[in-house]
Amino acid sequence: MDSTSFRRLTSRLPDPLLAAGLGALAAGIAAFAVAIWYQVSRSETDPAFAVLLVLGVIFTGGLVLRIIVAGLEVAFPALHKAIRHSNRGRQTMVVIATVLAFGLTCAMWMNHYFVAGAHLVSSALLTGSVILLGVSRLAFVRRRILQERGTALRRSWAWAAGASLAPALVVGLVMGGVSAALPKPSLLPTATQKLADAVGTDTLPTIPTTAPSGVAWSTRLTGNLDSVALAAGVRGPIVVTAKGVVGLDAADGSTLWSYQAPSDGVRTGLVHDGPSPVVTSPDLRHVAFRVDTADERFSSARARVVVVLDTMTGRVTAQRQSDPELEGIQLTDSAALIGTEVIALEGGRMIGSIPAEEVKDVYAGPAGHSTFILSGPQVDDRYRHNLILVPQSDLSARVTLNNVCSYGSEDVTVQDGWTAQCEGAPATEDNPVWTISAVTIDSIAATGGHQPIERISLGEGAGINAPASEASGSLTTQVQYEYRHDGGDSPGVAVSPVPVNPLSGTVFDPRTRTAAPVSQSGRVGTAIFQYTEPTDAGDRRDRDLRLIPTDGSTPVTLPVRDNGTESSTMVTDSGHVMGQGSVRDAFIPGSAWFPSVMTAPGCVAVVQVEEAGELGRDVRALTVHGLR
Repeated sequence: MDSTSFRRLTSRLPDPLLAAGLGALAAGIAAFAVAIWYQVSRSETDPAFAVLLVLGVIFTGGLVLRIIVAGLEVAFPALHKAIRHSNRGRQTMVVIATVLAFGLTCAMWMNHYFVAGAHLVSSALLTGSVILLGVSRLAFVRRRILQERGTALRRSWAWAAGASLAPALVVGLVMGGVSAALPKPSLLPTATQKLADAVGTDTLPTIPTTAPSGVAWSTRLTGNLDSVALAAGVRGPIVVTAKGVVGLDAADGSTLWSYQAPSDGVRTGLVHDGPSPVVTSPDLRHVAFRVDTADERFSSARARVVVVLDTMTGRVTAQRQSDPELEGIQLTDSAALIGTEVIALEGGRMIGSIPAEEVKDVYAGPAGHSTFILSGPQVDDRYRHNLILVPQSDLSARVTLNNVCSYGSEDVTVQDGWTAQCEGAPATEDNPVWTISAVTIDSIAATGGHQPIERISLGEGAGINAPASEASGSLTTQVQYEYRHDGGDSPGVAVSPVPVNPLSGTVFDPRTRTAAPVSQSGRVGTAIFQYTEPTDAGDRRDRDLRLIPTDGSTPVTLPVRDNGTESSTMVTDSGHVMGQGSVRDAFIPGSAWFPSVMTAPGCVAVVQVEEAGELGRDVRALTVHGLR
């Protein structure tokens, strides 16, 4: 390049149109790069991103090529003259294409907003990038047209500096203002609530440890209940249905508090599928569940929100949107693990996070009082699990807990921060017998697994009877099936009136840290559920349900009204109707993953479905009996 060409190039620099074009080009390329980085780092999902990316590449490539050509024009004046006479029609097409690109990118961005209500950063950056690149192209074209007309261009370094910043400032302010003015979707549940007054902790009822002697109260719930789950709060049982969550008073069965989320039966309402639809904290002070929500202003604006309630008053203490792919919920006494996020139960403050690869297929349910539970290396048999413990105080720490008992394909069981370890020779399909000990996961996490901890022997067994443990708030061991019947010693279904529970061995109370054989336990989790022969009552066939404690206490009798479904009988996991069984065999139609009984502070709750649809689904009425 000779001195004349250099002077010609430098004389162009104070040109405001050139400066505007170069400033818009630089800002567009920067926004383009940031958009790609944000998309990759945050993994935003946006179907318009690919189209906007192509447009950005086309504009960027075209402008870079145009800059190269402009440089050649400066170096070779003859080339500049030839291009000038052949480029007018092409310039017109560039203007038209740029305007169309403006309209397309803005339309795609706005359409995505009106469909999902999303303000996606990557798409906004790409849209701004395409607009800025288009402005840059228009500035270059406008400058060329003026040059070809012989119009004198005002040259000033001040004007050029302002023009170089103007496109980015104007586009940023316009898009920022539009984004701020557009309302965001409202995806938090708008529930109807009844709250209870707080009471002193010294007045709260305690978990019953002896067999109930009778029915203290009965409460009937009606409506579109769909399915039913039970949980325990600090003041009594909690009943969860599609209609809402109700906290009952253990003293008389009255409603202390309630939470009813809007439901259209399809897109919105309480979620009953997935792992543990309702989870309580180890101290029973909080309960968490999932609610599907939607904003009707947007056709695809939906979310799944985890709601945490204070079980004393029913007050919402935290709400958090969750990832549908990571649905496991764990609660400690003061924090929740929701997907990858750890939040405070009071206020929902973000405490930290756990990598996504560690929380896939994670245990869902109550964790330790201050420790979360992750899945560890897989064990060779299906009766035990290896766990990774994460102290709430240090989310980067990992402590291994091996050989945690389950039974069959069931998950681990944690009660009041305690779980059980199976030790000894490997189990076989024919003889799965282990030496079982109860351990507290908080102690193991606190010591890092390197110091001796308290172990309480539970004797030998095949694992942990999860339904019995959940129903009674204990750790109950599982023994091998041993059936009896009236005719002699041949194996068969247990129909003898003699209370023999073939599924439970030892019962461990985590609150008193004592273990007792099933023959000395009055807990409902080890009781026998026995249905009497039906009696005709007009067009119904009613019967009685007897709860027979395994410690020899007097049975409790509940009347069971025939509701036209098999819920009036005992149904096993394999679907066979029995006259007698344990809590493992009982289920509420539509909620087969939960026992129909639950021990709560102050009472034992037993649910009887009274009105239901075909196959026990679409529950419309049920009665909750409080036993004491």
